[in-house]
Amino acid sequence: SKKSVTVSENQNDYLVITDGLTTDDEVVLQGSSNISDNVKYNIVKTN
Repeated sequence: SKKSVTVSENQNDYLVITDGLTTDDEVVLQGSSNISDNVKYNIVKTN
């Protein structure tokens, strides 16, 4: 599900999320424009 997060400044081409996530949350880094609500997806972990 979608969550609101707080993003701080850009550091070396990375955005820093300072609030809104827990250690158990999984984040989509690529392809988020292809994701639809109420659809199940298989999670593929990368290094």
